[in-house]
Amino acid sequence: YGVDPCGDKCRLAQMEWLKADLAQANTNRDKVPWVVGMAHYPFYCTGCDGGQAGEAISAAYYASDDAEIFGNNNATAAMTCALEHVDELRDLMTNPNATEGVFPPWNITLKQRSKKSIEDLVPIIDAGGMDAFISGHWHFYESLWPGENGKTGAGGAVTEKSFVNPNVTIHITTGNGGPPGNDSFAGAIPMSRFQSLSQGYGRLTVHNESHMTFTQFWNIDGSKIDEFTIVSDKHGPFH
Repeated sequence: YGVDPCGDKCRLAQMEWLKADLAQANTNRDKVPWVVGMAHYPFYCTGCDGGQAGEAISAAYYASDDAEIFGNNNATAAMTCALEHVDELRDLMTNPNATEGVFPPWNITLKQRSKKSIEDLVPIIDAGGMDAFISGHWHFYESLWPGENGKTGAGGAVTEKSFVNPNVTIHITTGNGGPPGNDSFAGAIPMSRFQSLSQGYGRLTVHNESHMTFTQFWNIDGSKIDEFTIVSDKHGPFH
């Protein structure tokens, strides 16, 4: 997030698009009650802010092919990757304006960009009443309990260990369909409900206007890894 050459122009345009799209969706929730968002990068997950290595891992590495192969929280691989761009880093340290025309900006950390994406976009999906947000990038599966909208990728405190009328977006990361290698779990954030490194895929089933089920399946034999049902008596902005 924020490492593309378009910069603030595209970032602000994305925010306005999301506001308008959710506003339009909320005019039609009597016919289409459930609103689900999907994107490559998660907001909240175990590792989403880089953890202890977050200040050492650049956002550019996090968005690179190297992260796909060597792991998103691999500080050694991140440093090796950054050293390949040492000339750009030297320019950035000596010339504040050197970021112009440089793609990607290697001096921006994963932790910084994690916080910025949450600051920009989570209030919008919260105000729009998005029921679930499903993402990938991390080569694992993790479902989270309903929780407070934390300011970092580590999330906030759990508000309830139930999916009945959660009144907050439910976050799911399912990025382990068949990647070059798994990421690892360095513990668990407070909101973490279930974690799996088994390669698999997710399925979302909308039963009716009040019940929606997410199921994670194992690739090898199609057995269930995890399953939970969100129950919502009403849909719309959470606050």
